[in-house]
Amino acid sequence: MCILLAKSMACLQEHGVLFSYILAEYCTCRRAILVRLFINALTCGNNAIETHAYDVRRYTSDMLGWLHATIPQEKTHLRALLKLCLKSNTDQVISESLANISEGVTNPLRVRIEKILTSNTSPIVLYTVTSLLRHYRKGLGLVIPSSSLDQTLSHPHLTLRRSIVSDITGKVWASKGEAPGPDLVPSPGVHHLLNLLREMLSSAQQCEDETDRVSDTSRIVSNIIDPLLQTINLSASRLSTVHMSVYLLNCVHTMSRALEETNIGHYAERLAAQCDVQVDTLTSEQSSSFVVNLNLAPMYTILQEVNNKRPHTPGEPGRVGCEPLSRIPGMEVASLNVFLKQFDAFLANPNTLVLPQVNLILNNEHRNAILSRSYQVICAIYRQLYEAVHDPVNMYENPTVLLVRTPAEIRTILEEKSKEEPQQVHPNAGPVVQDI
Repeated sequence: MCILLAKSMACLQEHGVLFSYILAEYCTCRRAILVRLFINALTCGNNAIETHAYDVRRYTSDMLGWLHATIPQEKTHLRALLKLCLKSNTDQVISESLANISEGVTNPLRVRIEKILTSNTSPIVLYTVTSLLRHYRKGLGLVIPSSSLDQTLSHPHLTLRRSIVSDITGKVWASKGEAPGPDLVPSPGVHHLLNLLREMLSSAQQCEDETDRVSDTSRIVSNIIDPLLQTINLSASRLSTVHMSVYLLNCVHTMSRALEETNIGHYAERLAAQCDVQVDTLTSEQSSSFVVNLNLAPMYTILQEVNNKRPHTPGEPGRVGCEPLSRIPGMEVASLNVFLKQFDAFLANPNTLVLPQVNLILNNEHRNAILSRSYQVICAIYRQLYEAVHDPVNMYENPTVLLVRTPAEIRTILEEKSKEEPQQVHPNAGPVVQDI
């Protein structure tokens, strides 16, 4: 029968109008059959595709999978029908006929995909549907390069992408009203969005096409990270400087952790730079706190003023008209003894003067860096004091007895302390302070 039909079509190819009429009738018949088969697959039997309509991913995959398996069979039938025809444009005729046949299923497919678009579905599921549409569109595109079915798959793909972006943006901006808690960790809204980011990136990594995988990953990250950074900065803008820096540092660090398995270098560098900014700010605040609480500020000011007035090489005489430091109020032996007693207590337990907020930093490397740099400031001031006390020109008696520890010893003690685990946060860390 197949050979007889092929021979008949070969005889008709010299009669263009009649050939086209017969081929159009064939396509009309096959289009009706394909629609009926598709509707039956959707609605009939215990394994009807629509029995799984509640599972959007499976529902979409089953519909597109059925078309992906069935339409190539129509192409096979057309090739068998026209295999004896000698016209050079046979491939074009097959392509146009196949587009005609598949046109019938576009409307029922479009209706169901649009229903998925309007359903209250999570961005992760919508992204999976987007990936399925793209995947099957590529597969069917090899069979039908240009057809209404291709357009049916293309338009929802773009609409779904916009829907995903809109949904994510809405979730991000909905979290902007969440104030940081007293522990200064990312708010629940931030954690929710980062979990969403991880799940969507995990789905993106399953994409077989590397170009699509890279493009999707970049798009997902930019659609979540960029607005999320804005909302986090907005939420932290009314906090005090220290609270704000700790909160931002914790949030940005958590965001960096969420991107660890992705290959987006510029985002990693951007987040690392933001962490560095907050670490610098907290180092400045912690250093200032140490200086104030140790009453080092007056001594440091005097040392700077004297050094600016009379630059010299330690041990050399000749600072005419300058009073020795030992006779300047605040630098006499009694004042130094008071300072050293307090300084010894600090060396025994530096955590007593660590800002409570610094102990709330999630990443130990950041915390250690802040304390290490702050301790370096204290070591630098102590070195200046040590050199001044041991300078004979300043007329301190028994300087080795007055300042027993060398700057190197102080540095070693504080370096060891900076590596210790943080203590429990002081209860007076209390509620988050806001700038008025």
